[in-house]
Amino acid sequence: MPARYLYVFAIAVLSFLLATAIVEYNLRHQFVQHSYFAKGLLMARAGQVDCVIVGDSHGAASFRDEVSGCENLAAGGLGFVQIQDLLQSVLESNQPKLILMTFGPQLLSPERIHNTSRIFSTVAQDWTPLPNPLVVQPLLFDRWLQQQMQRLRGKDPDNNGFNEKHWGTVPEKKQQQNMILRLSRQQPVVKFHRSATMQALSGLLQQLHSKGIAVCMVRTPVVEAYDLLLSEVLASPQWQDVIQQLQRAGATVVDYRQLKTNWPNELFANEDHLNPRGAKVFAPQAFELCQNATQYNAYL
Repeated sequence: MPARYLYVFAIAVLSFLLATAIVEYNLRHQFVQHSYFAKGLLMARAGQVDCVIVGDSHGAASFRDEVSGCENLAAGGLGFVQIQDLLQSVLESNQPKLILMTFGPQLLSPERIHNTSRIFSTVAQDWTPLPNPLVVQPLLFDRWLQQQMQRLRGKDPDNNGFNEKHWGTVPEKKQQQNMILRLSRQQPVVKFHRSATMQALSGLLQQLHSKGIAVCMVRTPVVEAYDLLLSEVLASPQWQDVIQQLQRAGATVVDYRQLKTNWPNELFANEDHLNPRGAKVFAPQAFELCQNATQYNAYL
């Protein structure tokens, strides 16, 4: 190949790499500047908060920003591996005093167990202009983070559209269809109480307990009809074994059904996510229950 072709090829490759680096830098800049999630994570890593909320969309929708002094780092679709990565990234440089982790059958479903993209090794960086490419996974090629970029809404943990929707306005037939579909996605794997995910979760809780960090595992509200569909799982000896494993690992377990509150459809965006009205009812009560059960005030 003539030298001039090699020269043109080299220039093209370098131009592509330079363009990719520029796009990557701007993605990182935009993400950390405008994403409530990135801001919250960096605040937690900097030691500016003593309490963090982690979990999936149930935590994002149920707590939102209703708990003063507690940073909500929950985000839609997260599985245990990502939640673990998130907490480890916080623990690298900070030790919160209380962690609220939303937990339910969906965390042990095939969809969440196999959702293993290790994203927080990226987000947890200090956002230097030229991150080490051998350490940092590029945002440009991370589908989950691209989705978050498309959902930038300032300080709004609701990035899944669970805002002013009202479950009671959904036709009954559509409600049934939605609940059956949701149940098919949230059914735990066979022998979920002995799964590798449960073993890893117990190990993480033991690690946090050994560091003196109080952990409150919170099951967030669902509509009554959907709770009945889940009852086969929740009433099973296997689920009771799960609860006991969490407690033995040092965690406090709080179920929304412990709260002396009615949960009408008007408080829900869909079958298992609260709308803002519901979050205002649930979040302060759940936090108070966790405070009392973990003696969180003694840490302050």
